[in-house]
Amino acid sequence: MIFNKIKHRHLTLIALLLLVFPMAISIEPVGALTGANFNAGHIIDDVIFTNSSSMSVQDIQYFLDTKVPNCDTSGTQNSSHYNSTAGRYYTRAEWGSISGSPAPYTCLKNYRENITTHQNNVGNPSASIDNAKTAAEIIYNSAKTYSINPQVLLTTLQKEQGLITDDWPWPIQYRSAMGFGCPDTSACDTKYYGFYNQVDSAAYQFKYYLTHPNAFNYWTGDNFIRYNPDSSCGGTNVNIQNPATAALYIYTPYQPNASSLSKTTGTSAGGSGDNCGAYGNRNFWWYFNTWFGSTLTSGYDWQPVQQSAYTDSTMTTPVDTLSLLPGQRFYLQIKAKNMGSVTWQKGVAGRQVNLGTSNPRDRKSLFCDSTWLGTDCNRATSISENTIAPGDTGTFGLWATAPKQIGMYSEYFNPVMDGTSWLIDRGLYWTFKVTAPSWQPVQQSAYTDSTMTTPVDTANMLPNQRYYLILKAKNNGPATWQKGVAGRQVNLGTSGPRDRASGFCDSTWLGSDCNRVATTTEDSVASGATGTFAFWIKTPSRILSYDEHFNLVMDGVSWMSNDPGLYWTMRTNPIHLNWQPVQQSAYTDSTMTTPVDTNNLQHGQKYYLVLKAKNTGNNTWQKGVSLNQVNLGTSHSRDRKSVFCDTLSWLNTDCNRPATANEASVAPGQTGTFGFTITSPAQAGSYNEYLDLVLDGVSWAETDPGLYWTFKVN
Repeated sequence: MIFNKIKHRHLTLIALLLLVFPMAISIEPVGALTGANFNAGHIIDDVIFTNSSSMSVQDIQYFLDTKVPNCDTSGTQNSSHYNSTAGRYYTRAEWGSISGSPAPYTCLKNYRENITTHQNNVGNPSASIDNAKTAAEIIYNSAKTYSINPQVLLTTLQKEQGLITDDWPWPIQYRSAMGFGCPDTSACDTKYYGFYNQVDSAAYQFKYYLTHPNAFNYWTGDNFIRYNPDSSCGGTNVNIQNPATAALYIYTPYQPNASSLSKTTGTSAGGSGDNCGAYGNRNFWWYFNTWFGSTLTSGYDWQPVQQSAYTDSTMTTPVDTLSLLPGQRFYLQIKAKNMGSVTWQKGVAGRQVNLGTSNPRDRKSLFCDSTWLGTDCNRATSISENTIAPGDTGTFGLWATAPKQIGMYSEYFNPVMDGTSWLIDRGLYWTFKVTAPSWQPVQQSAYTDSTMTTPVDTANMLPNQRYYLILKAKNNGPATWQKGVAGRQVNLGTSGPRDRASGFCDSTWLGSDCNRVATTTEDSVASGATGTFAFWIKTPSRILSYDEHFNLVMDGVSWMSNDPGLYWTMRTNPIHLNWQPVQQSAYTDSTMTTPVDTNNLQHGQKYYLVLKAKNTGNNTWQKGVSLNQVNLGTSHSRDRKSVFCDTLSWLNTDCNRPATANEASVAPGQTGTFGFTITSPAQAGSYNEYLDLVLDGVSWAETDPGLYWTFKVN
């Protein structure tokens, strides 16, 4: 069998066998695990080895997720290999590329394979694989098919290729995931390549070992087992006490020597010992004990007698565990009969029985409460009574807090005598269902502004305008909406899809992501009451037609359980910029006291012109508002540089925008005033100076009325 956790370009089979690298383990075993605890003749009990029901698919997936919370898919982290030329460590992607295994990398928790075609996503984690099975499903199905504990398969995946904890695995690790078909004396057999082939073949082989005693080199009784493939390293006679232990030796035919066992501690499987060390069975034993509990059955036993759930610790009002709100606290009670031979003693080290999370053991519970023992969220409480003699019944009482995630949960617990042993797992669990609050739209309205005096048709809006919308919403859930209270404030969010950035976002919206519109105007909205969401929208500058969907969300908790499909039909129609000249005048200066004859101008002199223009379009001209400010521009041809430009007063240096309207706003039907200074050119002559109105960034006036001044410069 092979172990290939670390990334080297070339490793001999012997090197693969001898190298071992400690992994980061998040779950501590019961008691301190050292090499002195290893029993070469009794590594694992048969009943544990064949417990195919120890984990569900979901349990396996959860286990894989927790072992690698963050997959280094792109290989951006540093490798352990130093690039002396660059004076830094190679990134994983760089080292993988050098070694023939370039990024991206697919972690085991994300692995998918079609077990018929063997198409998989090793080289492309996001690849779509038809009829694919997850790694968790493959492990679970093989375990069930051959009656092998899935924990045995998970442990073997780790001790052979480190796949469980590797956050940037290479293809070769999937190719020979279980080390199956990879003898120490020759190359791996290609017919067993591939993750599914490896897992299924190994599970089959384990079963075959158990059902064909005396067909292999090792079986129960005295067996000479070497320390290393190198025969000069020697070995010892080992009295193999059960078939499951024999199966491990058939699969990996070496025992750890004293040097390798001396490296094993409570927190590490251990590093390399001397040159005669071999680590496969040592590592199997250590990982299994560390991750899943003892490989040996316990003499400690119990029996669940009763389990109950209440709203609080008075235990007067039962709670429906299938109708919990996110973040809701409730109280659980378990009655447990001591079926073992050891008295449970509260407060006595090694005899106090605690209620621990199980399936898998020591997992961090999503229902952890601040009253639980320790900070790891895997010990809920201890026995209530001071002593529980064999045959007596004790009580576990614990608070639980529902997670924020909506869904169904099977929450498993089992008693544990910390520092001594877990009790036999009797499969105790609660089924919890966490549901989101719900609501019902009552009324929706739209207005020109927050005075709410003038309704507006949202299907007939103009671009780049602000409008004011109102939503009335009934609270149909059991919890009160509370403005400003974390986990109870209800916000109006974008939906269809959820959390998208809205094209109608206004600067008054909550946050900067344009997906939270407003919260309730009321401080609290009780169950059955109606709340109000009032908010501005800003229409985009482009023309569009859109159904803008919204839903309510209790941020930090969940979206409402029902989406009633609330939306406004929002349509922005084209802006029609039209105008009509009303009056045009010319003066010696901006005081407008002395008219001037534009047919008798002196060269190089300044004059002041005034244009009165009626707004005959459909949008209000707004001075200083981007995309709504109407400017006077040169025309015939548009945007030409005017020879009458006054560089000190015109709107730009291109000499094609003389002025904008003097008024702050000019609504349709009103008249605006454009006053501007010109400087007559040095060259004498007659000129026709054409001007038109333009909404810069949007459009010129739809109809050019042909406005011009006739200038004669002497």
